[in-house]
Amino acid sequence: MANEALADAIKQSKRASFLSWLAEGGLPDLTGPAHTEEPSAGAQPSGARLATATPTT
Repeated sequence: MANEALADAIKQSKRASFLSWLAEGGLPDLTGPAHTEEPSAGAQPSGARLATATPTT
């Protein structure tokens, strides 16, 4: 029973700390545009990979 009370107190403290962090701007604005700069002509978007041929045997 004491362990449960201690666990609840820790959870409450972590929750309060997390909410305080959010209130202070802990997360960026996730509703804005994905990219702020226009990519140059011929540039690949981040994460894009070139297709490679797989060898056949």
